[in-house]
Amino acid sequence: MTNTRYSKIRSVSAVYGLLNQKRTKIYIGSTNNLRRRVQQHESLLKNRSHHNKELQEHYNLGEKIEVVVLWLDPLEDSETDNDIHFSRGIIYHIEGLYIERIPREKLYNQRQTSYKQAGEDEDPLFTPMIGDYIGLGQVTENLKKLDLT
Repeated sequence: MTNTRYSKIRSVSAVYGLLNQKRTKIYIGSTNNLRRRVQQHESLLKNRSHHNKELQEHYNLGEKIEVVVLWLDPLEDSETDNDIHFSRGIIYHIEGLYIERIPREKLYNQRQTSYKQAGEDEDPLFTPMIGDYIGLGQVTENLKKLDLT
């Protein structure tokens, strides 16, 4: 992983990616504390114990893995320590919107969707509402910038 300046990474809820530009491949994740989760990924990779074996293998080969932030919880305000934020279930849905739009061959993730990890069923009305809120156009635009469409 590239040298990460943790002080510049906020401790907020986020959907993020671990991007291998050489292979144009990404691992998508979500967290309620971005700084802590990035540190965990980096430690696991350095110790050769990351749960994603393919990502670990590519890291071991010396391939650069960089963190990209895809979505930050707009309800969290670090300036005022506002404790209002999206639920974990909603963040899983947002993560799923990214995972579902990336071709399988460009994705390190083993699961195609993530909302079921939170024990939630897909609600045919709920998912489009989340998509409308964050803007599916923004999801597509972010993925195009990373050459992941």
